[in-house]
Amino acid sequence: SGGGGAGGNRDSFENRKTLSSIKDENMGHSPDGKADWFSTKVTFTFLRKEKEGGPWYTACANPDEPCKNRPKVTQSHDGAWICEKCGQQRDSCVRRYIFSACITDDTSTVWASLFNEQAEVLLGEGISADSLYQRCFENGDMDYFEQVFSKANCQSLILNQSIANILLLPGV
Repeated sequence: SGGGGAGGNRDSFENRKTLSSIKDENMGHSPDGKADWFSTKVTFTFLRKEKEGGPWYTACANPDEPCKNRPKVTQSHDGAWICEKCGQQRDSCVRRYIFSACITDDTSTVWASLFNEQAEVLLGEGISADSLYQRCFENGDMDYFEQVFSKANCQSLILNQSIANILLLPGV
């Protein structure tokens, strides 16, 4: 447990919201499309890591424009990774986290999507999706995989985020 930041340099206490106030104020649904910035202290109660192939996606290995390691790539039958955004084929890809988590505070419980940067803060420094994939899926250390996610579960963090950066999923 303990504090930790995730997100931009927004004032964390003046913009502090509870999960129920985020939902009640319909944050993230502004008609002008502007991001709503907030800070909230939450506890992660469940991490959905059971996605087939791991809690990540394969992204383009091009660190420069236009990709910046973000677009999804597909593997061809000969093993090359193909990016439709930059039109290049590469020998490798970059794995980036994407998974959902149940988060709670004293007022509400919601599902949220965590993307690469938020997931790395939660899981711990130095645990990139690529390093976790190599250690656990290529080298077979699935005990470490379970340990990383178990350690992150029930962790409390102060999130300083745009509503667009930690997507609150409807229906909960």
